[in-house]
Amino acid sequence: MYNGRVSARCSQHNLVAGADGLCTLCRSRSAAPPAVRSRASAKSAVTLLVASGLLAAGVALYVRLGHGGGSHAESIAPSDDRPRGDDAGTLRERRIADRAQELARDQEALDRQLAAADERLQMEAMQQRLETDRRHEVADERRQAEQGAQRRESDAHVAKVLERDREQRRQRSLERARGRVQVVVYSTRWCGACKALRGHLQAQGIAYVEHDIERDPAARAKCRALNPRGSVPTIDIEGTVLVGFSPRKIERAIAGAAQRATPI
Repeated sequence: MYNGRVSARCSQHNLVAGADGLCTLCRSRSAAPPAVRSRASAKSAVTLLVASGLLAAGVALYVRLGHGGGSHAESIAPSDDRPRGDDAGTLRERRIADRAQELARDQEALDRQLAAADERLQMEAMQQRLETDRRHEVADERRQAEQGAQRRESDAHVAKVLERDREQRRQRSLERARGRVQVVVYSTRWCGACKALRGHLQAQGIAYVEHDIERDPAARAKCRALNPRGSVPTIDIEGTVLVGFSPRKIERAIAGAAQRATPI
């Protein structure tokens, strides 16, 4: 191939042929004597081998330099994928950048995991604090309830003791007041009920004053003032007038008079 045109070649020697179809070697053989043609043939064979080698080397160099055309050049050109010069530096930088991005992504993932773990730990710590606070609150409430129950029990006991003491003092006061109650009996010597009344008062330790209305006119008048019928026994207990003998009524009247005289 020369300037885009394909040259004719000798079919015998594969050399460029002229318009007559003969190459230089063919012409020299046809013009020389047999001996010369024999030597020329040998020489031409050597020359042909050298030319063929040079031609193959030239084609290879041509394809390598990128000046060959078509698929034939591509098929002959040796493949060389190894980066050269700036391409190698760029590839190395790209690999470093990719590795840096990968490390950055790994670091971000690790940071997210650490943040999630930290948040989980904080939540667990908060829950533990809440549970601890709740247990303390429950314990405080239970302790306060127990203390309240103890205080109420103690207060009830104290109140009971105070009430018992107050009742005892009241009973003593009533006993003393009972002994100071003034009981006046209007009677006669022949009255059986009057005799029973005297025995009851003496048995209960109740002090009394007795007036015989048959012997004491003033007492008789007083008796009729309290009891218009003038019957006996007539009893005056601190203003409460009883007619006849009734232990229950006498005790009630004396207790009422003692209570009225007792401040508590």
